[in-house]
Amino acid sequence: MKVLIACEESQEVCKAFREKGHEAYSCDIQEPSGGRGKGHVRTMGVKMKNIQTAQKYKPGQYIVSLDHLMEQERIFFMGKIVNRSWFVNWQLWYADLALSKLDIREAVKTEEEHETKNQI
Repeated sequence: MKVLIACEESQEVCKAFREKGHEAYSCDIQEPSGGRGKGHVRTMGVKMKNIQTAQKYKPGQYIVSLDHLMEQERIFFMGKIVNRSWFVNWQLWYADLALSKLDIREAVKTEEEHETKNQI
């Protein structure tokens, strides 16, 4: 039987299922303390991290040049926040097309804006 054990950071339950002959996988937002054995999936953590990151940013001004795009650490692309490691691999024609359609915006950190308002 295939089994997915959620919120299982120690890997003990997953190991017990495997010992009984099951195809077991574990999933957690933390790295496993029981060693990164086979069958540990971190998609739950990655998804949570993306949600937390998106909440810290809001769409800023439109990006209209490749130079401006390459200066960014994160951007909003088609309504979602995207990390630099993803968009630096775009082919130039694709990036240029997205820029011309105004599909790309700066990702402005919301905490900085909040801090600035409190200082005034």
